[in-house]
Amino acid sequence: MYFLLEWADATEGRQHKPFVWDKARNKYVRGTQREDRFALQFRIAGDYQADWLASTGFTADMWHWKASRSDPLGLADDKWTKVSRDRLIRSSKISQGQTHIYVLRQWDEGEPLYTTRRYRKYTGDIKPKYILNSELKPGSTTDIKAASHWTQGRWVLELSRKLDTGHSDDARFELGQVVLGGLSVFNQSESEQHFISATQRFHFLP
Repeated sequence: MYFLLEWADATEGRQHKPFVWDKARNKYVRGTQREDRFALQFRIAGDYQADWLASTGFTADMWHWKASRSDPLGLADDKWTKVSRDRLIRSSKISQGQTHIYVLRQWDEGEPLYTTRRYRKYTGDIKPKYILNSELKPGSTTDIKAASHWTQGRWVLELSRKLDTGHSDDARFELGQVVLGGLSVFNQSESEQHFISATQRFHFLP
């Protein structure tokens, strides 16, 4: 299946948290640059809501395209998300008033798309924090193919994946099926600052 996604964005964000050399402090500091991102999510099990705080709990497949950390590999980051009202090991807590949820995000099985690096000595004014894995072996982390183009204030992104990957950490799709999901757009922003859609119904017509 293929998704063609288009959205307005005045600037092209292709760098993410690079290290920038600070001459006065004689060391690298984290830069202010942030990449553009787009996320699709599909229900695997439970009470899926695009508004996670409104849900009693669910597990979902997360396709997270990142202009810096995945797009150069021709991929989107393939992860799964678990949301629960009960505490989860290694999870993050999100609160709104008296409502609390716990969110666990994990990479799918296989090799991660990137690793991080630090620099002790000066080797250039700007150095990447995230190093892409250019020798990825086939696995569940490489299921989602991606291609993008930014021009004149607009992103065009195509994502593709098999209807059924055969991997237990992926949502399975069938023709005629309706799957609940949602989408998010990140405009050079941190995770808490992004557009979130209402809950969507994806209908896979024969």
